[in-house]
Amino acid sequence: MSSIVFINTDNLNTGRDEAVEVHAPDCQHLARYRSHPFFDVGRPEAWDSAQAFFDDYNADFIAEDGPAGAWDIRFFACSGLVSKSTVITA
Repeated sequence: MSSIVFINTDNLNTGRDEAVEVHAPDCQHLARYRSHPFFDVGRPEAWDSAQAFFDDYNADFIAEDGPAGAWDIRFFACSGLVSKSTVITA
């Protein structure tokens, strides 16, 4: 299991298409989000796999709108769930 935090960057200009990012709780890249006055980085959660997190995160969206409703999620290597930056899509 890996301890991760996820953030929804939908309202920030990150330069990436994916609005959801998954990092390790101590990742240095989270500093830019933690310093944002209107942004909250979530609490650490334990997950077995990137696919399990993707499925859980998107369960309601997929139930409501089908696969087209799913959010793309970028997993960074620091999360321990992938070996390199990886985007999972529906």
